[in-house]
Amino acid sequence: MNHSSPLKRLLPLLWIGAAAIVLAVLMFGATVQAQNKGPLSSADQLQGTPASGLPMPVDQIRYLTGDVAKPNGIGWYGNNLYVVCAGDGTVYELDDQTGFTNTYIYGVKDAFSIYPEKGRDGNLYLWVPDAGARSIVRVSPSEVETIVSGTGEPRSLIPYDVNTFLVSGLRANTVEQVSRDGERITWITGLEDPTALVLHREYLYVSNMSNVDRAIEWYTLADIRADNPEPSPLLRGIEGITGMQLYSDGYLYFTYEQDGRGLVGRIQPDVCRDANGYSADQVEVVVAPRLTSPLAGLMITPDGRMFFHELYGNVLNWVQLE
Repeated sequence: MNHSSPLKRLLPLLWIGAAAIVLAVLMFGATVQAQNKGPLSSADQLQGTPASGLPMPVDQIRYLTGDVAKPNGIGWYGNNLYVVCAGDGTVYELDDQTGFTNTYIYGVKDAFSIYPEKGRDGNLYLWVPDAGARSIVRVSPSEVETIVSGTGEPRSLIPYDVNTFLVSGLRANTVEQVSRDGERITWITGLEDPTALVLHREYLYVSNMSNVDRAIEWYTLADIRADNPEPSPLLRGIEGITGMQLYSDGYLYFTYEQDGRGLVGRIQPDVCRDANGYSADQVEVVVAPRLTSPLAGLMITPDGRMFFHELYGNVLNWVQLE
């Protein structure tokens, strides 16, 4: 007869459970470490201007793992991230703290940016430049409505006024003004694979992905309205810019490439304009996360959390800006 106590009989199960927990922790650590690897040929010689506390230490990078296999464009509204998955053509809604993921709607092939806004009817709408379908769509939880089709692979979509947006066309090498009804007016031509757009006061900033001498240029709205859009240099010598955002601290943040690494840098656009443009060694490197370029999904929330990730990488990275 076995007179062992219930506790003794449970000990093997307890040991098995403890081992499983340790194994899970180790696997998670390995996954996070893998997400933070990349070419390190320039790890100790990052090109840029040193700044106090920059680049941020790698251990300050946080990770938000949602259920999105191949994320690209990111938008933020009301404590949620809206992320396009290029793998299954779906827009997902992620809690920006926990990563808890809901399916928003199916029907967007691929996108590098998202502009969320509350409609006049009180509902949330996502304006999405669908690069995969070469169209601009308005998305709600019940419908993907095509507003413009036949665009030159739209990349960035930003609001211009209450009725229109500005859209960069990567293959068309243009910036267009597009109304909510689908009417189009070409603003700028002759660009070189334009990606990101930022509008601030009377200045429009445009990144050219394939020409380092035209990495970021600026235009005045007055010249554009006069049908004489003359570019002026804001930043030279940087390649692979995919996203830009002007934050409330006055800095223009952007993702770019250096020796195969994906970095986030920043400049002060007012200072750069007065200096007739900055060069690569004048960029402040904000984050050097050891991720492979290109980075994507640059999004800074109002409380200073800056999200980014490897293009189609399944982990969203973020840091807290001061």
